[in-house]
Formats: sequence, structure tokens, C-alpha cells
Amino acid sequence: MAKSIYKFCIYAIIFLNLGFLDVFGTLDRQAMLLSLVLGLFAFLVYVFDENRVKILKGKDLVLFIFLIVGVFFFQATRIQYPGMTVKAAFTTFAGLLLVLATFPMYELLQSQFHKTMKYIVDIGFAAILLRIILWFSYNFIHINLGPGFFEGRENWTRNILGLNLVRISEPYISGFLFIVCILGIYNNGFFKKKVNNILGIILLYFYAIFVSQTRMQILVYTVILFLMIVFQAFSSNHKGLAVISLLIMIILFLLNRGYISSFFNSFDPNSVNGYSTTLRINSFNYFINEWQNGNVWLGFGFTPDNHEIGLNTYWISDFGIYINLFEFGILGFIILILPILKGIIVSVKHIKVSTFADNLFIGLTLFFIISMSNIYILNLTTIVPIYMGLMLLIENKNFISRKQNENIDNYSNF
Repeated sequence: MAKSIYKFCIYAIIFLNLGFLDVFGTLDRQAMLLSLVLGLFAFLVYVFDENRVKILKGKDLVLFIFLIVGVFFFQATRIQYPGMTVKAAFTTFAGLLLVLATFPMYELLQSQFHKTMKYIVDIGFAAILLRIILWFSYNFIHINLGPGFFEGRENWTRNILGLNLVRISEPYISGFLFIVCILGIYNNGFFKKKVNNILGIILLYFYAIFVSQTRMQILVYTVILFLMIVFQAFSSNHKGLAVISLLIMIILFLLNRGYISSFFNSFDPNSVNGYSTTLRINSFNYFINEWQNGNVWLGFGFTPDNHEIGLNTYWISDFGIYINLFEFGILGFIILILPILKGIIVSVKHIKVSTFADNLFIGLTLFFIISMSNIYILNLTTIVPIYMGLMLLIENKNFISRKQNENIDNYSNF
């Protein structure tokens, strides 16, 4: 019974935060609230589940999880921003509490690893394809099939190929899908045919270049692709394929030096797209001044995402994890990054283990590290339970039953 509850709640949380409901309107806040209810319910079921598998290793991660929950409730008691109510803070920041879904996720991964991975990849690519259809319909057919994606963002455009196209943001699952596809090229993975994994990578690049037009996401993908190919060259059974891939990547880089140079020049404040870079520099200076003028140890606390300063609007969610240093102070920031630091240690320990679960975890750790400067941590609240559940899984593989261990290690295509 408990396993069925875990499955329903986790699957629903993953689905709700991929934006499917935004086809009917701006319902992301409602989706997160429902996700939180489901996550807390699954956690309570876990607490009273007498058949739950004991966590014998990784108890420090359990401590980190409850410290993160503590950060949320502590900051909720010291709201300082004028007009920021406890209700508004809960609506905006309660996603941090989804970290408690790590425990039911861990249980689910132990008993239904393949089914869970298959569901995440299936629903993830379905979300990517849906967003591409909505984006194409809005920009080229001028039909708004997804009001929640475009409401208030009609001017959120960037010039590409001579066209000003309205963008749709990246879903939280993109990095996960990218890692899965890379692993599928060199080992057994989601798609039976290796060419389909390549098509998956191309699709994710297409989304980053044209749909979200996120330059940092393109850069993150490319760096991860390079590092994962190098990693596979040393650890997989297909070293020749990995080396060939690396050579092809280097040749493509050399043949497209002009385009690559233009790409990096686009970050220059004096370039055509330099306005966004200038705005981010100004907003960064604003937020760091707010932090330095307040309590550097505890941060300036919960505030609205948007800050109207003169004629400009500064968005907290435009920044990477370092903005959490300003929000939650030195103490809160240290607590938030503890799971990532532990993830690095676990990844190093398992770097010579060639199972899919271990390689996926190492890939996700790389994604988090490289994306730190670009992705606001609250936009990753749904992927965090997956990441931490996976961490507990690979740390406790030696302590779970042999049958379950074989189910995790000896995988075939999902």
C-alpha cells in the first residue's frame, strides 16, 4: 500500500511541475502547492511505514535535508521586505520543503528503479515536445495554445535568425534528460537504438537555442557533453566510440570557431544582445548591496522575485545559486550547498563503478556544479528529491537485498 502511495505522489509531483497545466492558464503556483501537499503526505506515510528500508549509510544527507527545512521555517519568521506576507512567502518559497520527498523517492527507486526512470524520461520528453509545439504555434501561426506559458511574457523575446521570437523557459528536467541520452550512446540507456539518444540530444539543443534561447544552457550542455565523453572514454566498455566522439567534437569546434566566437561575444554588454548582460550586472550589484547593508549571516530573507528599481525590473530568479547567499545569508547558503558538496564526494567514490545509476548520479552532479552560476535553486526543487534519492540509493546498494541490487545494476534499455 505504501509503495503505491509513493508512486502516485512522486509521479504526480514530477508531472505537475513540468507545466502541463499551464496549457489552461498560469497555474504554476497551484501546481507547486498541490505538489507540496502530495510530497508532505508521502513523507508522512514514509515516517509511519514499518516496512521502509532503513538508511544505513548517508545519514548526514538526512541531517542536511532537515536543516534545509529548518532554513525555510526560520526565514519565514523574519520576513523583512515591505508587503511580503507569510502567505506570499509560503507560496513562493515552499518548494524548498519538497526536499522531504527524497525519502519516498528513495523507497520508490529501490523497488521500481526501471519503471521510475522510464516514467521520468517519457514525461520529460513529452513536456519538451509540448513546449516546442506551443512555441511554434504562438510565434509562427499566431495561435496561443498555452496561455500560462505566454501570459505576461509577450515581450520576453530575443532576436534570432532575424526574428524576435517569444521564448518559453527551460523545464527543470532538461539536464536529467541530457545526461540520460549521453549515457545511452555509450551504454544501455533509455532508447534501444543509440541514434535515438543522439536525436534526444539534438532536440534538447534545439530547445535551448530556439525555444528558450538560453545561452548559458547551451554552454552548460556543451561542457557537460565534453566532460561526459571524456569520462566515458576512461570508464566505459566503448572507449573507442568515446574517443571518436571526442575527436568529432574537437573538429566541429575548430570548423565553427567563428560562430563560437560570436556566441561568447554575445555576453559582451556592448553586443547586440548585451542589454540583458548589462541588466544582470546592475541587478547583481543591487542585490549584493542589499545583502551587505543587512545581515550577511542571515541574508535579506524572503522577497518577491521581481524588484522594481526605477525603470528597470530586477529578477532574483535570473541568477544562479549564489543569489541564495544574499537571500539566506552565509549560514543558509552553506546549508543549501551541503548536499551538493556531499554529492561531489559520493561521485568521486563511485567514479569507477560503471552501473547506470552511478553514472547518472555523477552526470547530475556535474550538471549541478556547472549550472550553479545560471540556475536559481528554487527552479530545481522538483529535481532535488530525484537527485538526493539517487544518492541514498547508490550509497546503500551494498546493504539492500541482492534481488533489488541486481534490479538496479543489471539494467537493460528501459
